[in-house]
Amino acid sequence: MSTTSIAAENADPIVGDGGVALAQLSQAIEAAAHLLPSQGPIEVFVHHNTLHVFEEEPFHDAVVSGLHCYGANPYLPEQHYRQLLASGRIQEADLQSVLREHLADANAEHINGLGTREEIRLAMLRHPLLIGPDAELRWIVAETDALDRFRPEVSEKARQRILKGSRQLLRSQTHSFPELKELLDLIGADCNTWSGSSWESFSLHALWRICRSGIESLQGPARPEQRVRPRDILLHALGEDIESQVQDLLIRFCGAFLDQGYSDWELPDREQGFYESFIALFSQPKHVPYRWLRGLPNLLLDLKDRQVSALESVAESLSALAISADSQQELIRQNLLSLRGWAGMIWQVEAGVDWLVHKIPRGSLVGFLAVQLLLERLAIEQVGEDVFGKRQSAYEVIAEARKKLRPSEPMSHDRQAFLLFQIAQMLGWQPQQLLDLSRAEWHELAHEVSGFNSLKRRRIYHEAYERHYRHSALDAFAAHAKRRRSLSNVSSPQRPAFQIVTCIDDREESFRRHLEEVRPDCETFGAAGFFVVAMHYRGAADGFFKPLCPGVIIPDHYVQEDVGYTFQGVHRSRTKLRKRLGLAGHLFQRRSRTFLGGIVAGIV
Repeated sequence: MSTTSIAAENADPIVGDGGVALAQLSQAIEAAAHLLPSQGPIEVFVHHNTLHVFEEEPFHDAVVSGLHCYGANPYLPEQHYRQLLASGRIQEADLQSVLREHLADANAEHINGLGTREEIRLAMLRHPLLIGPDAELRWIVAETDALDRFRPEVSEKARQRILKGSRQLLRSQTHSFPELKELLDLIGADCNTWSGSSWESFSLHALWRICRSGIESLQGPARPEQRVRPRDILLHALGEDIESQVQDLLIRFCGAFLDQGYSDWELPDREQGFYESFIALFSQPKHVPYRWLRGLPNLLLDLKDRQVSALESVAESLSALAISADSQQELIRQNLLSLRGWAGMIWQVEAGVDWLVHKIPRGSLVGFLAVQLLLERLAIEQVGEDVFGKRQSAYEVIAEARKKLRPSEPMSHDRQAFLLFQIAQMLGWQPQQLLDLSRAEWHELAHEVSGFNSLKRRRIYHEAYERHYRHSALDAFAAHAKRRRSLSNVSSPQRPAFQIVTCIDDREESFRRHLEEVRPDCETFGAAGFFVVAMHYRGAADGFFKPLCPGVIIPDHYVQEDVGYTFQGVHRSRTKLRKRLGLAGHLFQRRSRTFLGGIVAGIV
């Protein structure tokens, strides 16, 4: 499907309110539009790469870009990979091989004498890690036996090493552990009478307190919140989410605007565009459904009287929300993606979908954004009145909310300490080893562990998952090829029972595999389903032309099926019957959605 250049319609460097160049705004909207979903109707063409914008990037870079852009999950959840590891679908040998490829020469680097970089990361991959919210970790420490019993995954060698180190700590280095007295009061002062479980509890309590003390000596700098959308600022600062009420109205209007003949009434001025139609409908006070929209009619009438275009309205809204020039493109991207399904549909339809009955004018996506920003301004003002008790401008409300934003912190000390505490058990780190670390060494250790975050771990898991599959598949191909060669030596190749050519999309691909399984003597081929003959096709029983080609191609040719002379009479009769059935179905669809019609349809 081709795209329409929004900037081309505003090529002149006109400047709107707030000094915003309209041409630059057009380019920003067009750039954001390419991130919108463009999946066509399933009966037209099924396949679509949802990350098509990032196709030129390497796979792992592309999925991370998808994470930042769409908030989508780049890999399976970590718990799922761990289940695959436990079931044998991922092998430890694959994990180790992939990890070594990533670490390269840094593989054997020692981290403060506690182990190599590979050993530490491999321990984090092999064993499940509890990394929950601070409240959950505090509950685990206080209410479970996490500080009294070694984890089940800890090897006997690591257990004995930790217990041995704890005994040495009591005998020779008691002065280096300031919390020892408190810990002895908790376990029992006379260690000569301790049982095996008491030594285990003492060792784990000591490891936990040493890890927590070492991490607390590191002060991570707080990072200021970098939020662009006013909606996100209000949500995190005040706990007020304006998105639901804005989208509630916007979704219903989008449905009416894109209607293809199912609604009882048409929107006013629909042929002029999204923004113009919205103004025509909601500039009348009787059409305002909610209290927070009570200022909408006057706002729209003012825009109409001043003949403000949709693009100029976007510029005015950005100025009213005090969005800096550096943040405008990001705000536009986030706003359009917040309702990406409807925005993407509007973008596709305005960009030239030929098979629709009711088309929409170009520039409708700009109108969508303009209306969305207008509604957000009104919703923000209402939040200000509800929270601060007075009516303020949207900018003033956002400024007040920013004051209440708390800076985001790196991983909390409790979470970092508990993560190190778990790794210490897996690798058998002794208490004295950790007590001997300097502040710089604690920083290096914490950076190594926290740096190998969930995203990086899942990447290693995923590559190990694919490595296992790749080797299994290649082994199977090699075995099959060897078998075919041995068979060809004893018998001449036979003619296949039949040959079949199908489309290469997902539906026919599974069909091909099924045929090859139940009829090994057949031969199948995959090809582009339109056979490089792009056309708009209309069958004898179709009402409209439909493109028979991938969505990225616009056909130049129109092909219509003709009915032979012998069947003209039958064709006319069937056409009339189809028309009557279509009108009856359409009428039933419309009337069954009314109050009385719904009752009758329910009874029937």
